[in-house]
Amino acid sequence: MSRFFPSHTLDRRSIDGHELARFAVTVGTRLAPGVVFLVFGADEFVNHSRNVHSFTMYGLPSPSLFSYAIGTLEIAGALALISGIALLPVAVALAGDMVGAIVVSGIALGELVSLTVAPAMLAAMLVLIARELSGRARRPVLLLTKRRGRDSNPRQTNQA
Repeated sequence: MSRFFPSHTLDRRSIDGHELARFAVTVGTRLAPGVVFLVFGADEFVNHSRNVHSFTMYGLPSPSLFSYAIGTLEIAGALALISGIALLPVAVALAGDMVGAIVVSGIALGELVSLTVAPAMLAAMLVLIARELSGRARRPVLLLTKRRGRDSNPRQTNQA
């Protein structure tokens, strides 16, 4: 191995079906949605005038402020999803964001993104909420785990 991961301190584990499923759920509820929310949140700032126009059409109060608030929520939420910080409150906030998008622009105006991407993100957030509430979202799946105990350092001798 490398000098950063000496073979005597790490133990390789095979990934069983359960761990693979947990990894897939993590990707599907945190990482992929995190990227989507990051892109759409950044768009609220990059294409601000276009989004303000859309928010005006939706009849939302203070469209400019609303656009900045949604962009901030989505970027902060994306970073939290990707890093695994405060997952339950973030998932609840982003689920609410998606309900708003579906109702205000999807159902009311028939906008395609709000009828396709937003429901998918809502579903991912609902799965994440259920996972967090059930306590099944224990520690992340690791391919390499550190050994514990005396045998982790072969240089230690059994001197009495």
